[in-house]
Amino acid sequence: MDPADPSVVKQVLSDADFPDFLGWLSQFNGMFSHWGTCDISDLLDVLKAPQPDNTDKARKELKDYFNDPENRHLRDWVKRLIIQAPSEWDKANNQRCDQLKQKNGLGWGTDGPFYGNDEEFDKHMTFAESLQWWGDAGLGDSNVWHFHPFAFVEHFKKAFWMSHENLVRAFPKTAMRPTSNSRWVSEPIRVSLVAVEKQLFKLNVAMRKFGISTPQRVSAFLGNAMQETQWFGSIAEGLAGQRYLPWGGRGLLQLTWPDNYVIYFRYRGRIVAGSVAERLSTAARTSDHARNNTALHNLDSALPLDLKAWRDQVFSTDEADSAGAYWSWTKASQSADMQPIMTRETKRVGQEDKPYYSCTSFGRVAATVNFGHATNDYSRVNGLVARFQAHTSSVVQFMDRLPFPDVHGSLQDLPDA
Repeated sequence: MDPADPSVVKQVLSDADFPDFLGWLSQFNGMFSHWGTCDISDLLDVLKAPQPDNTDKARKELKDYFNDPENRHLRDWVKRLIIQAPSEWDKANNQRCDQLKQKNGLGWGTDGPFYGNDEEFDKHMTFAESLQWWGDAGLGDSNVWHFHPFAFVEHFKKAFWMSHENLVRAFPKTAMRPTSNSRWVSEPIRVSLVAVEKQLFKLNVAMRKFGISTPQRVSAFLGNAMQETQWFGSIAEGLAGQRYLPWGGRGLLQLTWPDNYVIYFRYRGRIVAGSVAERLSTAARTSDHARNNTALHNLDSALPLDLKAWRDQVFSTDEADSAGAYWSWTKASQSADMQPIMTRETKRVGQEDKPYYSCTSFGRVAATVNFGHATNDYSRVNGLVARFQAHTSSVVQFMDRLPFPDVHGSLQDLPDA
């Protein structure tokens, strides 16, 4: 179809819109009366469901119809039905309540609960009107849009944007690490609010840009980024003697080795000559084999100045963007999208067994970040237990009711501390 064709309907949509091609349906006339009520027979017609008579058998058949797995689409349909109807908080719309005192007021041969008892109906309405505030608020027309609350929340959760408070709460309170004598210690996490504020906007932009936009992906990304940067305290690696220096870890996922930098530079549209890229790869292989950085250091003085400037920018301006790009080309989302199953484990810290929660899908993401590819053999991932703890803290912050087993195996909403 030619987009220039005048018959083509053009729309500008935002995250706050509810387009019909995503399954949203708007209903504001016909089926619903002026008072915002709807006979069940009309609704069943719209759903193409069978119309029962006033018998227990027919009602059971209707219940079975909606519980049939083949008809689950009806629930999704109803969740996306947007209705414009008068607000129940406006006294001016109370005429709808008259059916509560009418014979067969509820349909299917069921009388209204106040049928034949006008005195109790009047008491009920007096109480209801004492709660109605629309007219007092001066909001004007009360003919408003009504959404299914679950569908409404699910829709707007897709417009993910972290606040400062969200990010701070995602950090774990403590993290465990092994000592040189193979014992474990648990240390408090001290989060720099200045560092969080510095990264927040860049991080939000990068996560939207690279599709790190579901609670599972965000939790898996942050679980690694927090540990990789030592809780946002070291955006550039400071370890001397590493064999990949001066192409050490920079950015929120600690981009490392010259080949990864070249991939990122080219992703940004920067020109890196093939001969330069090959010399870097050769020097990297030599340094890796020799387990020292002599070859890379010797080459560094001969590299173009702009290449080294771009390298420094991964620390100074591109820390979140480089992490998002690395996440994207290593396909980390494929593992992050797997259903997370939290498994309670412990490490002996002093005189107690301190719990943490491992997770295979997150372990695969951690391997992707640390090794460059996903694997179920992630036990050698650097700082794995601390990553698991960071992931758990992020899951609690961003995901909805993921079950955590306690010491007895019973499932609970929150992890053991």
